[in-house]
Amino acid sequence: MNYFPCSRRRPRSLRRSSIAGVRFSLVALVAVLSTCADACRAGDPAGAPVYTLNDCLALVRRQNPDVIAASKRVEAARATIITAKSDIYPRLTSSGYIQYREQSLTTEGGVSPTNRKEDYSGDVRLSQNLYSAQAVRNRIAAAKLQAESEGNTYEAQIDTSSLAARLAFYQTLYAEASISIRQHAVDLLGPQLKDQQDRLAAGSVGQLNVNRAQVALANARPALLDAQSSVQTSYVALAQLLGVAYPANARDRPFRVRGELSCPPLRMTLAECLSRAQAMRPEVLSRKLAIDVLKHQIVVEKSTTRPQVSAYAAYDIYSEPSILSARDNFSGGTIGIQASWTIFDGFATRGRVRGVKAQLGQAEAQ
Repeated sequence: MNYFPCSRRRPRSLRRSSIAGVRFSLVALVAVLSTCADACRAGDPAGAPVYTLNDCLALVRRQNPDVIAASKRVEAARATIITAKSDIYPRLTSSGYIQYREQSLTTEGGVSPTNRKEDYSGDVRLSQNLYSAQAVRNRIAAAKLQAESEGNTYEAQIDTSSLAARLAFYQTLYAEASISIRQHAVDLLGPQLKDQQDRLAAGSVGQLNVNRAQVALANARPALLDAQSSVQTSYVALAQLLGVAYPANARDRPFRVRGELSCPPLRMTLAECLSRAQAMRPEVLSRKLAIDVLKHQIVVEKSTTRPQVSAYAAYDIYSEPSILSARDNFSGGTIGIQASWTIFDGFATRGRVRGVKAQLGQAEAQ
């Protein structure tokens, strides 16, 4: 095998070949960078928005499906407060009926009718709850605590979805950067393989050098394909978190991301992290509120077998059935107090109380 010792200078033709190879590598690198930039622009539809990290976090609050569902649960919990407060206000109800009877019913077996054909009555009643064994007060307190708990759950869902969006955003940036790196590697290893093949033909290197260059290029091409696939997967995952519809055509992206892969330092001790989590994490606050809600619910369940008192005022009107009466109807007002007490309900209340106490123990354990 012919070779050139290090102490000797290579022939001018080989030196020109080496310089030409280097020039070719530089030109290829510039071309690759230009091609990658054009490909990134061509892969996105015209006018596609460009999102920064802050834009993504804002979209998570507005469009993430899990965040929207959590916000609706907050609205539902606030609506229960209105329902619970309804028992402290007076209730105004009305009822009535009117009916017409056939001739055979009005005669009651006789020849001449003695009853009127029409029969009607009406009632307007105003009632107010006076005593409910603290059921109303505890029902309102439980509804308020439940609404506050759902609010904390909503904040926790925002934190969870925002964290997932951050990870997906940086994963997308990393995948896009990986494409450029892998493409550069492939485009640099191609000329290097050609240069080693030229050197082998000139007799300056052995077959092992060519084999190494071929293996390096063969290993770089699958990595480029993986990076391209990773970009598409990252965009799909980020679009799901942002609540953005992704087109069926995988080549068209509904948006692009722009940012930097940076990691600002955050210095906190373990004790500081734990104390902040105990005081500020919405999940922890929501668990504590759930315990208070169940305590109020126990009082509400127990009130079922305790006295209930309410007052009412009504105005009634009803028809006089007999045609012999001087008046065809009577009307007037009534006032009164109504009380009820369920002395025994077949242990239904005891069963409900036990169930709530079991839920309380579960909440405390969690």
